[in-house]
This record gives sequence, structure tokens and C-alpha cells, in this order.
Amino acid sequence: MGILLVNDHILKSAYPGWLTGKLSDFAWMVVCPVLLAALLSLLRLPVRTIRPAALLIAVVSFIILQLYPPLGEAWIGVFGGAHVPDPTDLIALPAVLLAPLCWRPTTPRAWATPLAFVACMATSYPEEERQPCDGESAWNPNRPLVLDWSYG
Repeated sequence: MGILLVNDHILKSAYPGWLTGKLSDFAWMVVCPVLLAALLSLLRLPVRTIRPAALLIAVVSFIILQLYPPLGEAWIGVFGGAHVPDPTDLIALPAVLLAPLCWRPTTPRAWATPLAFVACMATSYPEEERQPCDGESAWNPNRPLVLDWSYG
């Protein structure tokens, strides 16, 4: 979670590029299933159901976010931030195998779930890298897409 927060809020701006982008993807694939399992546990489902469901939801949502740009646009609309669909990010999928290592019994920490949620939503880019979608310019998968709903 620390890697994800530091990378997205500090390193991506200071050192934009392939490495910081992939580092976020690898960290997200570890943190997201753990966060989902914590949230699913509120439903009081059996652990044998929660953990596989959390892994499956994280993997499927990551794949779709990287391969289907409209989902990324919806994600930004709901949670804010920025998202750039990139099929090469799928290289991070095996990192999900590290998530179960974080499920070992530990002392509950009240701050961990909200912080993990912030970490998973933390992808950031400097404002000047965002390009408005005016309907006329071609979509560029290497740049965040920002929708402007204003009528001005």
C-alpha cells in the first residue's frame, strides 16, 4: 500500500515513465484484492468464498480497465483521478498471487481499509498531461482522457 501511495503521489510526477506506471499496476494487483476481501467480509460471507471472489473481481476489473476505454472513463467519472488504458499493463497480473500473503491473521487496523481505498484510487498525473475530449481529436491511449460535461 505504501509503494502504491508513494509511487502515485510522488514518483509518477517526479519520474514519469514506464517504470512508475508499471510499479503502480503491480502494487494495485496486490492491494486491490485485499481491499475487496475486507469490503466483502462486511457481507459476512465465508472466507472460502470471499477470497476467491476478491481475486476474481480484481483480475477481471483490471483486465477490462486496460482493454476497454469506456470503463476507464466511467471510473474517472465516479472516483476522479486519471486512467490510461494500456494492454501492456496486463504484465502485472501475476502480482495478484502475492495478495493472499497479506491475508494472514493480523491485528485489525481501523485506518487500513480507508487508506487502501485511497491508494487504489490514487493514480495521478500532472494537470498539463490531461487532454480534453472535444469529440474531434483522435483518442490517444497513452494519455489520460478527461471528459468535460460543461456547456460553455
